[in-house]
Amino acid sequence: MPQETGNFKSRIFGGFDRRDVIGYIEELAAERNALQRENEELREKLDENREALPPSAEDHSNYNEYVADSLEQYKQQTREILSEAKESLLDLWEKYDSLCADLKVNVTQAQGELDNMEVLLGSLLDSMESVGLRLKELSNSICDIDSDGDEGEETQNATDI
Repeated sequence: MPQETGNFKSRIFGGFDRRDVIGYIEELAAERNALQRENEELREKLDENREALPPSAEDHSNYNEYVADSLEQYKQQTREILSEAKESLLDLWEKYDSLCADLKVNVTQAQGELDNMEVLLGSLLDSMESVGLRLKELSNSICDIDSDGDEGEETQNATDI
């Protein structure tokens, strides 16, 4: 049956062969159903692709407006980030200044304590030297007494003889 051309066999009493016409209609219906399924699948894909687009892209009628809006959003976000960074930096500077001031106070106090320790250690050294001199004098005195006592015994021993 030459269905592609739409030609049908004619019947003896007129008209077309019923089976050919029904077959052709069934083929057209099958093609139509296949095309409808394909059309529905393509519509679903189109909807999915539309959903995948950024929302702002659908709102703009042309690409230049979309790009300009995106650029403005980028600039605004950059300004916000820079503002937050500046605030954080100012906080860090305040903490740094506070730590430096505390360190200077601590260094000054430590220097004062070191100066006091230097004076005390100098005084301790002087006292130790003084004690050392007294020990030396005492030691000499003991030696002198001891040597005087030894000579006296020798003298007594000599007179006894």
